[in-house]
Amino acid sequence: MTDSTTHDATRRARIAGVCIVAAAAIALAFMLAHPSVGAHDPAGFVEEMARQARAAAIVHGVLIATMYLALLGFLGLTDALGANRHAARAGFIAFALGALAHTAAATINGFVVPALTARYAEDGEAGFQSLHPLLALCREMNFASAVLGVVAMSAAMLFWSLALVRRPGAARLVGATGLVIGAGLLVVTLTNALPMDVHGFTLRILAQSAWWFGAGALLIARPRL
Repeated sequence: MTDSTTHDATRRARIAGVCIVAAAAIALAFMLAHPSVGAHDPAGFVEEMARQARAAAIVHGVLIATMYLALLGFLGLTDALGANRHAARAGFIAFALGALAHTAAATINGFVVPALTARYAEDGEAGFQSLHPLLALCREMNFASAVLGVVAMSAAMLFWSLALVRRPGAARLVGATGLVIGAGLLVVTLTNALPMDVHGFTLRILAQSAWWFGAGALLIARPRL
């Protein structure tokens, strides 16, 4: 490998690390700002949803963009680990699936539900009756998409961590941490030990972001894994 090629690979890996760190910080910050609706009666729900519609669109729009910023960064991690290695490739495929699933969940919560609420609320009581089954469907679709997203991204963390623990030094530490966090997220999600509400999802993002920070910092400090 020539010096120029090595320099380009190092630069790309460091840029990827910056993308991962930035995505982790943005995802965590915007999940902490995630709006929530506390009203249970139809009129109160509609009122809160209308008041928070703009904030919901901004938060979920940014979170969608963040998933693909992270995807770009983890493409760099995959390259650094060796894109022809099965574990690295499996990690990238799983993460891409997770990004698509989270995109679906964020689209439903941030755009579809506020739009449905605004449309049917204009019809008064009859609108509330029509809205209820639609919101129930959205809730189930959002739940299924969010679970798939967490499971897929946790699997990606496990695949990449399996490749990292075979490397010396800090890479091994990041890999070992990823195995613990990834396995823990899978367990609490598949057993529903931690509810998939805003609070529970934020805790999942906090755990996930801790590993993202580590993986991104590793690429920045040691781009040639």
